[in-house]
Amino acid sequence: FKEKNTKIVSLDLGRNKEVGTDEGKPLLQAIIDMLLDEEVPLTKLSLEHCQLKAEDALGSSELARLMEALETCNPPLKELDLRGCRFGPVVGQLAPKLAQVETLWLDDNDIKMEHIAAMMPSFSQEQSRLRSLHLGSNILDNDGAVALSVELGWNQKLQELHLP
Repeated sequence: FKEKNTKIVSLDLGRNKEVGTDEGKPLLQAIIDMLLDEEVPLTKLSLEHCQLKAEDALGSSELARLMEALETCNPPLKELDLRGCRFGPVVGQLAPKLAQVETLWLDDNDIKMEHIAAMMPSFSQEQSRLRSLHLGSNILDNDGAVALSVELGWNQKLQELHLP
């Protein structure tokens, strides 16, 4: 991507079947390079429904390095779409990195109340950039939604919460 156009501001790889496979590793590395290159003004990245593996978001895989790049990219990524990536079990561990974007789409990620409790402290930190959080189509019942609203009651930064 970088060699062809350094002015890319939005990259949509949604539903790409290779991103979560060995064949997709060079693609993830190219995205990391774009995020870390100050001359590439990438502000929006969509990896929705890309068959990513939650366990790969931790450790030393390309996906884990992509998550790490979220903390250091300059300019910061404004919007990250991870709908349908099934990150529920690891979302708490990823929260400090995910809190570096302004708009975060985590719809359809099998997120349960215990995952919400694990990620909220990071989203409420002073250095968090998160302003809009999308959590639709997860495993939250009415009690979970009430607990979430209480948890977010002291978050002064979050402006939009989507729970359809």
